[in-house]
Amino acid sequence: QQTVARALELGGKHIDVGQLPEEGHVVLADPEGNELCVIEAGNEFLAETGFIGALACDGTQEVGYFWSEVLRWPLVWDQDQETAIQSPDGGTKITWGGP
Repeated sequence: QQTVARALELGGKHIDVGQLPEEGHVVLADPEGNELCVIEAGNEFLAETGFIGALACDGTQEVGYFWSEVLRWPLVWDQDQETAIQSPDGGTKITWGGP
């Protein structure tokens, strides 16, 4: 909750994107309206990623396939029209999703 408090102090705002209370994360917007999620420790998708777990990019699943091939980074998520890649050395995941 320290991260949420700090973001709010610096001009962030709570936003509603349809998240449910039981989902275990807080959705905020930065001062320019860019969305971000603060996710609880222990989230399996974000395991072993560091403080910034994932960067969500605009683009389709196919864009994820493209960058996986270009960077030679493996797909670590590929379902429901969403993809994520991650360096073989670990670190932040890069995600794409939606039509």
